[in-house]
Amino acid sequence: MMDRDSHFLEVLRACRHPDLRLRLNALEELEKVYLDQVKADFLLVLLGKTSIYQEQSAILGIMSLMGPRAPVEELTHILLDRDKAPGSLREAVAGTLAALEEDAPVDVLIDILRDPTEEAGLREEIAGLLGTFGERVPLEVLVAAAADAEPGVRAAGIGSLMAQGSRAPLEPITAALGHAEWYVRMEAVKALGHAISSISSSSRSGSALSLVEECIFIRCTIRSLRRGYLHRAFAGTPSISPIARCVIGLPRSTSSCTAFSTSRSKSSSRSRDCIDTNLRSKQKL
Repeated sequence: MMDRDSHFLEVLRACRHPDLRLRLNALEELEKVYLDQVKADFLLVLLGKTSIYQEQSAILGIMSLMGPRAPVEELTHILLDRDKAPGSLREAVAGTLAALEEDAPVDVLIDILRDPTEEAGLREEIAGLLGTFGERVPLEVLVAAAADAEPGVRAAGIGSLMAQGSRAPLEPITAALGHAEWYVRMEAVKALGHAISSISSSSRSGSALSLVEECIFIRCTIRSLRRGYLHRAFAGTPSISPIARCVIGLPRSTSSCTAFSTSRSKSSSRSRDCIDTNLRSKQKL
């Protein structure tokens, strides 16, 4: 026991060593071996003495694993300090607080997200983090984020909104399909791909989603994106039927991307023509 305690003290001393590499190694050992012994006050002192992001991240990583022992109040103070704390540190602190789950100050995170005068990068980070808290975050907060004026916040908000499953409305997602920024459109299509997976695996009015309905739903997104972005968004969605994949230009399976992009069978072409006829008669796109 004495040997373990002695080594623990050596590791603590190494956390203050002039050599960054040794400090990082010591912090890694604290996390892996001495997490139950290290004190929050000690970590706060280390955090206050470094401006190196890699070291800050290592310290915050330990704090994120401390649960109820984490210094939530002190970290919240750093998060709210616009004048002294750099944006990168505030974003990292937001992630640390979110990792505390039930101990996280969700209301503080929501307040920052809702403040348009806050740094866009911090608001974007928080918009992405809030999706993990389920019903602790009011749905209207995520809906507002998915329609935010800042493109990064909007993209992150869309991802968090779709993480809510069936309680999330699709309207804010489809509204983003025509956004000027490609990454916002990409996030919207990914979210719709998730929705398709959910719909296709369940039922609508007692019957499965029809092929025509599925194709209409997917093709509504095509005009907003280049084919490459659409391919990456939907290629990993296994519940899209093979014929529907053919209609929107996707491979029948994720392992046949190259072959599919260079050649298509005559039967696939006939299927496309047949379904295109149904689509035109069903709905004008």
